[in-house]
Amino acid sequence: MPIAGGWSEIMPATEEVQKICDQVCADGGDLYLTVFQPLEGKPALLDVIRIYEDKMPTLGGWSDIMPATEEVQKICNQMKKDVEIKLKQKFPMLKALTYQHQVVKGYNYFIKTDTGADCQSSIYLSVYRDLSGKLELKDAVKIELSPLNEALPFSLDQLKHVVEKKTGKTYSKFKGINYKILLTQLMGYQDFFIKVKAGEGIKDFLILHVGCAVYPGAEPEFKGLLVNKTLNDPIEYFK
Repeated sequence: MPIAGGWSEIMPATEEVQKICDQVCADGGDLYLTVFQPLEGKPALLDVIRIYEDKMPTLGGWSDIMPATEEVQKICNQMKKDVEIKLKQKFPMLKALTYQHQVVKGYNYFIKTDTGADCQSSIYLSVYRDLSGKLELKDAVKIELSPLNEALPFSLDQLKHVVEKKTGKTYSKFKGINYKILLTQLMGYQDFFIKVKAGEGIKDFLILHVGCAVYPGAEPEFKGLLVNKTLNDPIEYFK
């Protein structure tokens, strides 16, 4: 039994819980529902998140990049006017392409969108959704990555032990395949998004987010990673 305001332990689903779930259907992935049950009346569905295999976020951490769902598109529809005010520009549309989410006291969403405008950069939305379902646009930014490059300006050997500590694995291989650079940033510093071969399996590829100052001898800084990637997975900006 939870204390007031706290969450209970995970328990076997009951018939009442199943009745709530029967109101929602999906064509892939597991669904995680946030539902409010008042003392009287029907339960209120606050949020639905579809989680695909190997993409479940840790508490406080960001999920993997996932295809945008109908629920995420609804968020973009509600945020379109706020985005146009923020960026001082009108857009023909605000179509959700991919997203990440973070479990906090509510949810943070980081959504890549297509605006239909004639520009090379993508618009990324940072949106907070509280436990009542209220949405707040935290930021809207234009982000552009370079074309693919191959020759890194630093050695990945400096990062291998950091990544192994982060993932809890030891990699027999750690070879950079290609990378993209964040173009929309300040001078004197670069953000790299690097695809790395870390084994012989189909999904033994990583995508690293690494920062490095632009001067001789500067050491790269590990900033994040995506795991269980394939050779053909695209390199995208991520949290």
